[in-house]
Amino acid sequence: PAPTRRAAADVWARGVEASGHDASTQFIAVHVRLGDRGPGGLGLPYYRSAVRAVEHRLRASRPSLRPVCAFFSDGAAALRDGLGAEICERYMIFDDTQVRDDVALMVMATCCSG
Repeated sequence: PAPTRRAAADVWARGVEASGHDASTQFIAVHVRLGDRGPGGLGLPYYRSAVRAVEHRLRASRPSLRPVCAFFSDGAAALRDGLGAEICERYMIFDDTQVRDDVALMVMATCCSG
């Protein structure tokens, strides 16, 4: 629905600004699921490999591109404690706990599609 899309766009814009990036930044959405498949989730190699594959595809048309990972996770503390840097050189953590679930899902689905 349009109100949810507008709310998601507003929340995302605030998050990008707070992270020190701007609207021209190319983001890669990464949903880090630490609870999947036991402790540690899918594992660091899984996330690193996925990010590298996306970077490779994006750089095919824009070789100088330096994308930023936009992390979405219930494990934001682990990302802040070093996991984020192990997955992606440049990143931000979307961790707005005041946002309704439908808005957070809309942000995750639309943030990095442009």
